[in-house]
Amino acid sequence: MKLSRDGLLSPPSTSATCGSGEKPTDATIHACRPTKIVKVLEFIGKKKGLQLPSGFAARIAEKSNRSLRRAILAFETCHVQQLFQVRGKIYELLINCIPPEIVLKRLLFELLKSSLKSPWKASPKLGRKKCLKTD
Repeated sequence: MKLSRDGLLSPPSTSATCGSGEKPTDATIHACRPTKIVKVLEFIGKKKGLQLPSGFAARIAEKSNRSLRRAILAFETCHVQQLFQVRGKIYELLINCIPPEIVLKRLLFELLKSSLKSPWKASPKLGRKKCLKTD
């Protein structure tokens, strides 16, 4: 990837801005304004179906030091840590002799309930009635 002539001649901090419409380069990834980083993180969260707590993306943008790459990595790390917490809670239930069938049925029920509330539609092959059945 090449920077434009203006990008090569101007100082690094102003050589490019995040979201300029061109393909991102290292200069654009490391020179993003926090507001742009917040928008990118919210977009990623929306695409993954995650509900971000208010101010979460802004805190990551602030701590990333204007680096979009660092902000995305921090966001992904937080998501992975949440998955490990869920895994730990399931493991704790199993250790306390809760039958795995009950744990999985309840987990499936809650996932289906939350997926029906989300903007994503159920698969046309399954239909709503079949999705709600947990027996």
